[in-house]
Amino acid sequence: MIVAVIPARGGSKRLADKNLQLLGGRPLVAWSIQSALRAAAVDLCFVSTDSPAIAAAAREAGAEVLDRPEALSGDLTPTVDVLAHAIAALDAEGRAPDLVVTLQPTSPFRPEGFIDAAVARLEDGVSAVMSVSPVSAKFGRIVDGLFRPSYAPGTRGQDLEPLFREDGVVYVSRAEAIRAANDMFGAAVAAFVTPRPWGLVDIDDAQDLALAEALAAVLSLA
Repeated sequence: MIVAVIPARGGSKRLADKNLQLLGGRPLVAWSIQSALRAAAVDLCFVSTDSPAIAAAAREAGAEVLDRPEALSGDLTPTVDVLAHAIAALDAEGRAPDLVVTLQPTSPFRPEGFIDAAVARLEDGVSAVMSVSPVSAKFGRIVDGLFRPSYAPGTRGQDLEPLFREDGVVYVSRAEAIRAANDMFGAAVAAFVTPRPWGLVDIDDAQDLALAEALAAVLSLA
């Protein structure tokens, strides 16, 4: 049993009602629901929320809803705690999952077949799968107003060691690890590279939403 869980709480400080903001004419949360429903590997799709408005939008988009308690709806609530609550609720209903696919609504864009390929990456010896995106920037720190690069100045970007960032597009976890140790990752997390430009968007404010609208137009997604 493979279930998709979309954590979508109601509170948002930087962008009010973030998960209900329209992107391409659809609520943001609906994009991740659509991705889950299109994935052949996913048996059931759930939205975990404390918001009646998000719950209504989720049901309209085709997902089931898990009512999240207030204690798990704060700014600092770890995602793994939300997943543990979802798994416990499904276990109690006799629909115990084996794998959990976590889809953040703030990363709405996923190529066709991306979730299925990520699930297939969870093989023997792999504890979880995390999508990552390549980073081409030259990083450094500012110390006392001076730039301290983490590379030898003058090095060409193509000569730097390849770096990647966690992009939030998809996670695949073993439900048993969450039940037993409240751990959605484990010690052997397989990297699953998100092709550009799909992993560029992580919506946190109005500017991010505008960028997402522009990218949706470029990719003909809206």
